[in-house]
Amino acid sequence: MTKQDWKTLAELVGVLAIVASLLFVALQMRQAQDIAYSELDVSLLSIQAESANLIATNPEIWVKGNSGGELTATESAVFNEIITLLNNRWFIEHRHAARLGRTDIAEGILHDWSAFLYQNPGARRVWQAREDNLHRFRDVLLPGGDKWSFWSERINTDLKQLDAIDE
Repeated sequence: MTKQDWKTLAELVGVLAIVASLLFVALQMRQAQDIAYSELDVSLLSIQAESANLIATNPEIWVKGNSGGELTATESAVFNEIITLLNNRWFIEHRHAARLGRTDIAEGILHDWSAFLYQNPGARRVWQAREDNLHRFRDVLLPGGDKWSFWSERINTDLKQLDAIDE
């Protein structure tokens, strides 16, 4: 074998090593993506369980709050916190799915939260009051900044479409 043959062989081995490492990196990225999708699935199931648990732990407050019944200050605080926790959980999952590039899942999460609010009028009232307050504060504290208004705007759009069903 000549020097040129050795050089060619070394270059070939080098190219094969680079290709092998790129394949390995691609497999690792795919595995990481699969793990992220699985974590998203588990997290979405966790939301459902957490929602059911929050409601089951406070059934009287939940029923009274959604029926428009008069809540005591303590009951109102509990009901408002349940709605806030649920909203934040759904929002975080929406953002997580969007960051993973799963816009289909992100849209489903948003629509599911809209449907939940539609089916629970007391929760909807509390959520809407909370969002209105947040927008008012953000208008003062973040003039010209990102106010994260897409979430409430999209949900309000969904709620209007759902309200039209009843008309």
